[in-house]
Amino acid sequence: MKLKIISTLSMLFVLTACSTTGYVVAPDKETASLRIISTESGNTPVWIDKTEGCINHDFLPGGEIAVLGAKANLMADRQAGRRIGMPLYRSDVHEKQQTELEVEAGVPISFYFAGVWVDGTNTRIDGYTYCVKEVDFTPISGANYEAEYFVDNIDGKEQCTIKLFDIVSENGNFIKKENQNYKLTTEPCK
Repeated sequence: MKLKIISTLSMLFVLTACSTTGYVVAPDKETASLRIISTESGNTPVWIDKTEGCINHDFLPGGEIAVLGAKANLMADRQAGRRIGMPLYRSDVHEKQQTELEVEAGVPISFYFAGVWVDGTNTRIDGYTYCVKEVDFTPISGANYEAEYFVDNIDGKEQCTIKLFDIVSENGNFIKKENQNYKLTTEPCK
């Protein structure tokens, strides 16, 4: 009986530890819409960071935006796959590798993607690569944004990076344009 109680309590602890409330905007604030995407299918946590000039891995209470990944969220809902009706939904990307949310407008926001991808082939894994990058910008009320985390060939080697796009209406159609006012932070805090 004692073992059953300990097992039940342990499982309950694991499940509640995996579930989070996530980032939310106060109801009286103006907002913008943000879609975050990781084209890498492994688990990619996305968290708010309030440290300027470097990436701080302190997990702020209520700072989780999502844990993205096609196989993510098997044990608990980690905010992946939400849709709020933003234009240009990425149907070419698995629903659990993206999420949409409201962010506070007129206030700078910083958030980082922490991803892992496997190097090698299906039959041989050469290693794992862990890569963290952060994006900082100030959303404009009513605007639509998309932040994409992906692996690219940068300076002759595969590295993760982030691009921030504005989703705007032009001649009656929505298009994506790279935002000109975001900052990419690549260095962890020491």
